[in-house]
Amino acid sequence: MTRFEKYMQSEHFGKENAIKSKVLESIFHCKGKEIRHMVNELRCRGVPICSCSHGYFYSTDTAEIQETMDHLAGRASRIQAAHDGMKTLLLPGTEYEAPIN
Repeated sequence: MTRFEKYMQSEHFGKENAIKSKVLESIFHCKGKEIRHMVNELRCRGVPICSCSHGYFYSTDTAEIQETMDHLAGRASRIQAAHDGMKTLLLPGTEYEAPIN
């Protein structure tokens, strides 16, 4: 168990104890990108780090886990749509003109 995981499990269990990324950054002396990376690694291992508008939290509540999963699925869908839109620029016969500065 990582130090970050232990901290989240003991200090920020449940949605009512969510913590903002900025506060985690100051506690762990790192940038938001590193917090997001640690959260992603834990989620990939099946650790229930959830998030809401109030920040990140450790949860075993299935409704909170499902809510976070739904949010992640929506983000993945929007990223895929952006990818697909960009891909059309590379199709044969498509001419892309860069804007003139």
